Amino acid sequence: MLDFDKFGFFHRGKSDLKNDPFKKERSIHIKRRQTPPSSIDSILEWKPQKKSEIRDKAISELLFQSGLRATELTTIRMEKINFMERTLVVTGKGMKERICFFGKIAHEWMDQYVSEVRLKMDPQWKLPFFLSFNAKPMTRHQVYRAMESVSKKSNCPHRFNPHAFRKAFATVLHRRGVDLEDIAWFMGHSSIQTTADYIHLASNDLIKTFMKYHPRAGIVSKEP
Repeated sequence: MLDFDKFGFFHRGKSDLKNDPFKKERSIHIKRRQTPPSSIDSILEWKPQKKSEIRDKAISELLFQSGLRATELTTIRMEKINFMERTLVVTGKGMKERICFFGKIAHEWMDQYVSEVRLKMDPQWKLPFFLSFNAKPMTRHQVYRAMESVSKKSNCPHRFNPHAFRKAFATVLHRRGVDLEDIAWFMGHSSIQTTADYIHLASNDLIKTFMKYHPRAGIVSKEP
């Protein structure tokens, strides 16, 4: 099993945010405008100002730490969450189940959401984990609107929706040394190419990787 503790963003503090690998990253994908992963810093630092915002803070942390799709998040049920091991089981595309992981920060906000908001709405846990403000299961569009609202409240320079969180999840794991095959498994991708398309790769990083690992990258030809 992969040791998540070595990828510090699961247990980050203010000092970690300053050294975050998202900083100063340039994407080589220029055909379509991308949300820079570094934009997430202001969202991670944002704190709810009222009880109704606790849910959205818990969602933003869970999306960033688990790589969940918005639709998957709306179907999470309490009985599928293991808070001791910080794992949850979701049903993704093709009705395939997979285990997702989350860290200490997401755990703390999910706990606060449960104790201060969720229990009062559905104490018997007959509905999914995250509910709308009228005590109904959240829709995918409501999750998108909630995250765009968080972007505005946190003064994020870019609109950060659930899909952008998912890309940030893949990017930070890749930049911290996780293999594409492992990231594909975490995200529920059947193709590594799909995972590669999610990742914001810096051109300088690609050059350094080539020079470091290709056996003939540093060899100077003696031919005239």
